[in-house]
Amino acid sequence: MGVVAPSWLAWLLRAGLLAASVLWLWRGVRKERAFVGRMAEGEGSRLTAGATAALGRAAAGGQEVVFQPQDRRVAVEAGRSLLEIGRGEPPAARSRLPDGLCGADPVLIVAGMEHLAPRGDDEERDAGAHRSGREPRARLACMCRVRGPVTVSLAPGSTTGGAGRPGGGRTPGQPRRVRPSRARMQRYAHWSSSATALPESRPPTTHGACIRTGEDPPGRKAERHPLYNRMAITRLDLWPSGDGGPCAEPRVVVRGTAHHGLAQHVGACCRADVAHAGARHRRDVAYDRLVLATGATCLIPPIPGFGIAGSYGLRDADEAMAIREFVQKKACRRAVVAGGGLLGLETAYALHKLGLRVTVLERGPWLLRRQLDARAAALLASYLHGLGIEILFQTEVAALVCDDRVRVATLKSGEDLACEVFVVCAGIVPQVELACRLGLAVGRGIRVDSRMATRDAAIFAAGDCAEFDGEIPGLWPTAVEQGRVAGANAVGGDEIYVPQAPCTALKVAGIDVASFGRIDAGEGETEVVREDEATRRYRKFVLREGRLAGAILIGCPEWSLGVQRALKGGRDLGALAGQLAGDDPAVFG
Repeated sequence: MGVVAPSWLAWLLRAGLLAASVLWLWRGVRKERAFVGRMAEGEGSRLTAGATAALGRAAAGGQEVVFQPQDRRVAVEAGRSLLEIGRGEPPAARSRLPDGLCGADPVLIVAGMEHLAPRGDDEERDAGAHRSGREPRARLACMCRVRGPVTVSLAPGSTTGGAGRPGGGRTPGQPRRVRPSRARMQRYAHWSSSATALPESRPPTTHGACIRTGEDPPGRKAERHPLYNRMAITRLDLWPSGDGGPCAEPRVVVRGTAHHGLAQHVGACCRADVAHAGARHRRDVAYDRLVLATGATCLIPPIPGFGIAGSYGLRDADEAMAIREFVQKKACRRAVVAGGGLLGLETAYALHKLGLRVTVLERGPWLLRRQLDARAAALLASYLHGLGIEILFQTEVAALVCDDRVRVATLKSGEDLACEVFVVCAGIVPQVELACRLGLAVGRGIRVDSRMATRDAAIFAAGDCAEFDGEIPGLWPTAVEQGRVAGANAVGGDEIYVPQAPCTALKVAGIDVASFGRIDAGEGETEVVREDEATRRYRKFVLREGRLAGAILIGCPEWSLGVQRALKGGRDLGALAGQLAGDDPAVFG
């Protein structure tokens, strides 16, 4: 005869089981929310040991940047620019600095101006091209470097002097009256050289328009977006925190065009003497001077299978957004990037941030062959490998194996790589179709003289489409300077373009890479090298007759500004050569 449990005990056991289940579910939901929050911040919040140590050193030194009105506080190392700090890691500390062109991101220094490096010539020039940059407390975030505590205001309109009237007495958008006899200058462009040329035609000498996105090269769609920072497309459109759109910065147009009496037309084609503006509603826009800044397209090697879904060239915002959409829609896990240059590595890192396993194919023996020597490239490759990015050297793709989309990349060695996304970053092809129709001299690019003038005295060219002395560097600083010269000369100036030593930089989480001028010593030149393998810090200076001819910096952002000034100014460093191997960047003054 068994014992029957009371009914109240059964109900008690059921209640306990229900409570335990609710508690278990609550714990799961809480952990899921915490996990989602960490993922939303991105992988960059998981700092490397070197980055953690750097932040510790910065905090110990009391160097802190405060971004208002968010009141975000970021501990930093000396030598970093405000732009790097505002967009840096961890993502939780990002202050969403504007992503516009270099001359279009002035910020207001509320306190600590004395803790910023002095303005250089480049910053003075770019700030002078924009009214907001002339405010005494305004600095260009991409150029000024922090040396101590600083408070910055990112409030809209904080650099316009509070008036909100960039036109000096005119309401925003009100056109400046221009006498019909004055020159009509048009720019057919959408690159940084065009944006720089715009303010060079200062009123009241010019009335003009920026005519953008012309007739397409074969197989290409026209650019659909207003001016944006092309260098930021991998960060904005491929990173998990990307905005899902190009870095369209309306203030670029306002600062660069509206208060100069200039108009912008998106969608255009052009023929001699008349520019047809407007893709849907065509109309004629006459010009006296024309500046071509048509840029370049991505070089696509002849690869069987390229063009099927999952294969891309990367050059503009639309292409970057298409890659991101495909990756997310198809839940891709493997990517191959052809090209170990600046754009190729930035693309590989962006795809890595999206969660893909990435392989970079480099034709040469090391990465960034134009910017780094073999040792510096090895340090960079080691760092990227530590992130999980695989790099194969002296390797090229023979073909893509596809069904309805890319499945495999077959290498010339015969090896097959699993590949759902294939991106080509193998160089540029200058867009010269319009120049050919206009009867201009064309080689690899549009041939120009030192005034950026073409064979037609009324037409100038600048940027990635322009060929000067047989060279097309394809670098942003070159495009900016050429645009400045072309814009000034198109309205009657007499500026001369003088090529400068190339300066390039690569920024991925946890490491800074910069290259200036010559990277290896030639006859009659000497090298000074300092390396710390444990922290991946590397410095190399190339000297010619006691003057700096070039430099490579890895993990040394605090040296960059001094190196740029010494290189540009031609300062004699002969007596200081022994100090270049030390740890004090003040050796450059």
